Amino acid sequence: MTRSHRKDNLGVRVPWRGKAARAAVLALAVVASGCTSRSPSLDSLGFDSIKTGSISGGKAVAPDAERMSDETTIRNAVSSANLDEVSGGRLAWANSQTGSRGEVFGVMEYMDETRLCRRFRVSRESFQGISLFRGEVCMSMAGEWWVRTFEAA
Repeated sequence: MTRSHRKDNLGVRVPWRGKAARAAVLALAVVASGCTSRSPSLDSLGFDSIKTGSISGGKAVAPDAERMSDETTIRNAVSSANLDEVSGGRLAWANSQTGSRGEVFGVMEYMDETRLCRRFRVSRESFQGISLFRGEVCMSMAGEWWVRTFEAA
């Protein structure tokens, strides 16, 4: 009988028992451990951190500043609307600075003491989602429109 075909305790021939089998198992373990070992981090190799999706020169707009900018755009749309043409209809608005847009509807003009005001409802589609608001704009004594109220509906 050759060494590579010894019998085990049950009388079954077991090939590659001995030094050759141990060497094969050891080689397999070394190869397999390479698949699970940890590679060095980029920091340990001296690389700078990687930035993705960054755009130079752009400013991030804070949510409050974004809402204020949208309110101004909506105020301008409501105050400049010809109510004879918009009556009962919808008035589209868009703010190129924030990317928000929506529709103004239900515009109603009235006199409040000595001021001309317009009450309205508006939808706002922004990166934060879709919202509905109620608002009022009024004309000052100097003839400029200002936002009197703007709140979630």
